[in-house]
Amino acid sequence: MERTAALRLDAEWARVRSGRSGVSPGERERMLTELIAALAPHADDDLSLAARLSLRYGAVTDRSA
Repeated sequence: MERTAALRLDAEWARVRSGRSGVSPGERERMLTELIAALAPHADDDLSLAARLSLRYGAVTDRSA
């Protein structure tokens, strides 16, 4: 997935995370997994995407705690 698409997914995730979208917990989990998969290939070459990826991994650990 290209960088722009990953950024779009991240923006969508931000809307969902803020509670503006009535998304089920299962759908949230699927979106977060998809977002991490989209960000990961670009994180080595792009510090801003690496930072976003780190935050999304944090979201996974917050939900499993």
